[in-house]
Amino acid sequence: MIRIILRQSRWVLTFILVLLAPQALAQTDDLQAIISAIEDPYPLRSADTSSPRDSLRTFLRDTTTAVDAWRGGKPSADIDRPLLRAAETIDFSEVRARDRLAAITIDMILLKEILDRVELPSFEDIPDDEEVAEQGIVRWTIPNTKIAIAKVSEGPNAGKFLFTRETIAKINSYYALAKDLPYKKGASVGLYNEYIATPGPWLPRDLPDRLPDWAKTIVLGQGAWQWIALLSLILVSAVFLSFLYRQGARWDERHRATRPFLSFGVPLALLSAVAMAYFVEVFSTEAIGLYEFSLAVVSYIALAVQVGFSPGSSWWLPGGSLMVSRSITRGQPRSAGSMPPCCGSFFVW
Repeated sequence: MIRIILRQSRWVLTFILVLLAPQALAQTDDLQAIISAIEDPYPLRSADTSSPRDSLRTFLRDTTTAVDAWRGGKPSADIDRPLLRAAETIDFSEVRARDRLAAITIDMILLKEILDRVELPSFEDIPDDEEVAEQGIVRWTIPNTKIAIAKVSEGPNAGKFLFTRETIAKINSYYALAKDLPYKKGASVGLYNEYIATPGPWLPRDLPDRLPDWAKTIVLGQGAWQWIALLSLILVSAVFLSFLYRQGARWDERHRATRPFLSFGVPLALLSAVAMAYFVEVFSTEAIGLYEFSLAVVSYIALAVQVGFSPGSSWWLPGGSLMVSRSITRGQPRSAGSMPPCCGSFFVW
């Protein structure tokens, strides 16, 4: 009896490890980023945000450096350092996306796409430190646009001139208005479309170049090949989970009469759906490279599966369907304890 229990416990432990593995990988990536930063002779150097001129110049310089390094296939440290400094010129305090890092990166790319198109004044005509001090300037707007750089009055960024959170909140609509304008000389042409159609770090970056042109067509914010890959991934996952469920049901049927304590085949198969949903979500970002709308769809589907099939849920237990229907009829909310922690996706340039 003890031997049988120990043997089955190993299966449960395996599924727990599958659930925790992506979090360990993310922590490893974070550690690697820290180690890479040590190689910078000035790893703590911050962006110059003492005036609108310095903030705009820092953003343009460092984003261009990061994009050139990314397109040139340079090490991630050569990309991350200027990208992080460029991010320090923007007020992201109200970005609350589920995958915050990906949302911030997309916002920075959209801002650069706009600035690469609109006419900017010469740096001499943009307020610098002296003008800020003498004239008490606290806000400056790029001429003929609604893109503003303002002095933060409170919080950890107090005293810095940053692209305002209102600008970032409307960056998608600003890009929609500016995307048909011609690029200026020296612009990072086609950056946004190139970025969103590029796979994650688990796949070769030049993968889209090996595909036919129609596969690289942007559809609902992603390349057509990415949507096809996502649908294929979901289909394969569904077939695999269906197979596990049938095997679990057969296992339970075989042991229900003689050894009912071993009738955990179906619950174990459903528990695997939680791990599979999390894997699909992580694979969607780290391999396929999904962002924005498509990532939100996958994230909510994964969350629904994780909540529905979590150990705290009762609908899949005997009589569970009746319990849920009664709860809905009476207007009683489900227990908060049935919702597992939701782990965000992680993307690295």
